[in-house]
Order: sequence, then C-alpha cells, then structure tokens
Amino acid sequence: YVEIKVTNSGSGTITISDILIDGTTYKNFNTTDNGSVTPSLPDDLDKGETETYTITFTTWPFQSGAKYEFTIVTAKGHQFSYQKTAPY
Repeated sequence: YVEIKVTNSGSGTITISDILIDGTTYKNFNTTDNGSVTPSLPDDLDKGETETYTITFTTWPFQSGAKYEFTIVTAKGHQFSYQKTAPY
C-alpha cells in the first residue's frame, strides 16, 4: 500500500477528486485495475483538515528503486505533485 497525507492549507473546503500515479489515475495504474483508495473519492477536506489516503494494491505495481510521481487532483482541476522513490 501507499499512504499519501494531504493537508488543506487553503481558505475554504476543497474536494479531492482523484489521485494520479505517474499521470495515470490510481484506478488504472496497472493493467489488472487492482487499486483501491481509502477514504473513497471524491472526498471533501475542510480548511485546515488533514487526511491520509491509503492506496492498496493486490499486486504490487512498483519497481524497487524507481521514482514515481503522485498527484492529488481537486474537483476544480488543481494538481499537487510529490515524487518518491520506491524502496529497495
């Protein structure tokens, strides 16, 4: 699984509509479509609220040592990205 911690530091409520991994929605990140996210999306975050999203895979799709980009997408289309290297 992958955990992504998101804090809404804006001035109002936002809606998280999707999570992308290397530009592909988590639902279709690999060909078996084995991803799920908790809490489910879309998800509202109030001003100042922090939420941890857990993406679980039945088949691990990451390669050790490879760098991946994780992007949080809001309902208004704003994107916030973070890169992380998969552990060895």
